[in-house]
Amino acid sequence: MIALTRRTTATLLTATLGLTAALPLMPVAQAQRLPDISRATIPSGTTLPTQAADPETEKILLAKNEKEEMPFTLVLAANVRDRRDRVLIPQGTVIEGEIEVLEDEGVRFVAKEIVVGHNRLVLEGESQLVTKTERVRRGADGDSILQGAAIGAAAASVISVLTGSRISVGSILGGAAAGGLGGLLLGRRSVDLYTVDPNADFDITLSNSLPL
Repeated sequence: MIALTRRTTATLLTATLGLTAALPLMPVAQAQRLPDISRATIPSGTTLPTQAADPETEKILLAKNEKEEMPFTLVLAANVRDRRDRVLIPQGTVIEGEIEVLEDEGVRFVAKEIVVGHNRLVLEGESQLVTKTERVRRGADGDSILQGAAIGAAAASVISVLTGSRISVGSILGGAAAGGLGGLLLGRRSVDLYTVDPNADFDITLSNSLPL
């Protein structure tokens, strides 16, 4: 009877030790970990509302034959929030990219980076094409045309020739004027330039998701 009790006790003790040894391998501790709520992902297809980083820039004028992309800076026009109304990216966050002119199609902004906190993140997205134009006529008031405007290099040359206005270098986007400008103006009394409202026309639709 005693031997049976010892064997039973030994069996129970062995089972208990085995269970104790197995405890660290059970997923209980993992289940008690708090979820990481500091990370989020903005899905592709999301549209980010934007406006010009420089509040004095009210419009952008670009010739249809601008030959190079023009660096430009936007900022978020509103907070980006998740479904719980938490702010993921605050209003005023800087977005850097380039303006592209597609000669017979229009103008668009192509995003490159977004500055979130102290981090510069790759941002892949672009605005819709802007096709609006403004006609600049020979002898027009250049100061009126240039009021609140940033302009492409080729557009600057067009405006300067047609209106006789001297244009501030600080207003010009990009590098040199497009080649063949003389042909563009030859015998013409007016030229249509693309006109963009950077506070309304450059909202960005993400082409890829943005992990924060």
